[in-house]
Amino acid sequence: HCPKKKHLTLLLFIIGLLYPYLQYNLSRSQINLIPEYQQNILVSGYVKSVKHESDRFLSLTLSLYSLADHSIGSIWRPQIKLNWYSPTREPEPGEKWQFNVRLKPIHGTANPFSFDYERWAWSNHIIASGYILDSSRTHKLKTSNSLLVSFIHSWHKQIKTTLDKDPSLDSNGVLQAFLLGNKQQLSEELYTSFRHSGLAHLLAISGLHIGMIAFFSLFLVEILWKRSNRLCLWLPAQSAGLISGLIAAFLYMELSGASIPTVRAFTMLSIFTLLKWNRINWGLLQIILATGCALVVIDPVIIISVSAWLSFGAVSMIALLLRWQQRGSVLSRIITWSKLNLGIWLGMIPFSLLLFGGVAGFGFMANLIAIPIMTFWVMPTLLVGSIASLFSTDLALLLWKGTEQGVDIIISLSHVLEKGFLQVPLLFPEYYLLAFLIFLLLVSSAFSLRNLSLIIVTIVLVDVIIFPKQGVGIQGARLIAFDVGQGLAVLWEYPDDGGRTHRLMYDTAGSKDDFIMGNNSWLPYFQKQNIASVDTVIVSHKDNDHSGGLTLLSNEIAVGKIYTSFAVSSLPVSQCRSQLNVLSGSRLKIQFLSPDSQLYRYRSLSTNNLSCVTEVHWYQSTVLLPGDIETFIENRLLQQKKLSPVDVLIAPHHGSLTSSSTKFVETLKPRVVIFSTGYKNRFQFPRQAVIDRYKSTHSLQFNTALDGAIICQWDKAGNFKHCKASRENYWGKWHWKVSETEQATP
Repeated sequence: HCPKKKHLTLLLFIIGLLYPYLQYNLSRSQINLIPEYQQNILVSGYVKSVKHESDRFLSLTLSLYSLADHSIGSIWRPQIKLNWYSPTREPEPGEKWQFNVRLKPIHGTANPFSFDYERWAWSNHIIASGYILDSSRTHKLKTSNSLLVSFIHSWHKQIKTTLDKDPSLDSNGVLQAFLLGNKQQLSEELYTSFRHSGLAHLLAISGLHIGMIAFFSLFLVEILWKRSNRLCLWLPAQSAGLISGLIAAFLYMELSGASIPTVRAFTMLSIFTLLKWNRINWGLLQIILATGCALVVIDPVIIISVSAWLSFGAVSMIALLLRWQQRGSVLSRIITWSKLNLGIWLGMIPFSLLLFGGVAGFGFMANLIAIPIMTFWVMPTLLVGSIASLFSTDLALLLWKGTEQGVDIIISLSHVLEKGFLQVPLLFPEYYLLAFLIFLLLVSSAFSLRNLSLIIVTIVLVDVIIFPKQGVGIQGARLIAFDVGQGLAVLWEYPDDGGRTHRLMYDTAGSKDDFIMGNNSWLPYFQKQNIASVDTVIVSHKDNDHSGGLTLLSNEIAVGKIYTSFAVSSLPVSQCRSQLNVLSGSRLKIQFLSPDSQLYRYRSLSTNNLSCVTEVHWYQSTVLLPGDIETFIENRLLQQKKLSPVDVLIAPHHGSLTSSSTKFVETLKPRVVIFSTGYKNRFQFPRQAVIDRYKSTHSLQFNTALDGAIICQWDKAGNFKHCKASRENYWGKWHWKVSETEQATP
């Protein structure tokens, strides 16, 4: 009945629609400034972080101020990830630099159940990656930082230098993670230990750390303030405490690099402080909603941030569970604390299952012990030591030695309790969400059959509209060409007469140094589908981009027979040979078409041409897996009349001009051809001439670099149904350049 209120609501609604659209266009304009790969470009900005990957190169994150002579203006400045090989200088966090670089838009692999790197990157405002060209155009820029910014950068550098100097600090990496938000010195094993024990949240500077800093500052200032009547008359002690807590939290946020989770926590603290200052009594849930609104206005991309949803879920859980609190004796407070931890652990189980494929079985116990140690031991001594580092390095190290003892207890606790991590196959993710919502309903005061019915109806709609059907069991046969960058990994799954699923793995993708592509492509699929064994493994040839994941596969999964065209010292393997039947039955026949014994005697033959060319017959359907063969082997197979039309073809040698000859393509006439390539790879695979050859046979073409993993399906009767791109199930391609979106398979 109030026209003004209705008009205001309508205005806010229109603004709410326009604001994301404007943000979208701003992001697209920044993306479109990135030139095509292999072109040099000048960028400038502030160095956010630096990591020494090895003696030969370092990686850094740059907060952009200019890109290709265009100034970048935004509340959240976009960032780029850069590698610098054989650097002649060493940038420091907080310094402003100009770099001569080659960039490509941020891009990640897209595989069933695997980590969505693009979502993570864009939620952290990372828009591109590339490498630095060491030239005269790469140099440090003069800056005119404010006194406060200069002081924080100097303080950050002093703390890091002090920690790095003392080799006796065994927990240096964890101390830097707690204090500076720098997790780069943490080993993968230690991070996994923290995650499996339920303590990974301690390593991310967020609400827990910001809240502790604000609490200690508020507590100390309020006590000291009350000692002066003059100060209390000028400003109440509680107000002085609130201001000091907010200032301390701000300094800590800036000192730790102002990461997005830290800014999120500081925003919530600022709203809480503002409410207390004005004596407005809002509940925690209202503060959470207000924080969410503020953060979406500041940073609309927050809605795709997994960590944001985890944070809001955990804080919402705390708000609901506070109704259990008991005041009074120490024992009653301990009981309240235990109930709170138990409730958070139970409530977060669905999220843990959905995101990590398992649950920390002892997470409740780990946090029950670790959080008090962090609150009353680790963080106070760590912060006092950081302040002391401004005056005395020796005093700071002495205090941090005391901190390290508490950290060692937490690390030992994580190592003991990580054994309780339960790996659970991801069956139906929507039902994890259902369990979470029902749990919230049970612990809240709003429980009713009506509300329960609304939740169930919501889940049914979510099940139909949102969740992609990736399935566990298979009705017919299935082929998955994983998105592994410039490499190859293919899984063939088929049921036997009893309904049991059997699997054949063709190639295992590549590896480089400590990075194994299988960890980010096929292994998550195996883990989430609870796959414990593979009946047959075929590694086509010796090249690393095909064989680099074999050790990982044999370590993580029970493998049956392994066929290769080369010797493997650490594993028992059989040689693939032409006409050898890997499997033979009424419905399925898998055989090798090449190489034959004569080819093995050619010493000058390339490893590509020794690829195990594998033909899969499923009922009347055919799949050809040719590895990296070139025209020499293609012509040989044609002369031997071993080739015939196929339903699905993995393009030989990733679409190179040395393969897929015209006669080869015309003979096979594949209904579907899959190019397994790296995004904007330096070889420019697949080559346009090869694409045109397959177009002439009207083959449906997929490219894993653009389409993600390709999943092909056959029904129970052996009829080929379709192939689909995994990237169709991802959150979108709005951040892609227009030319890339047009190239991706519709």
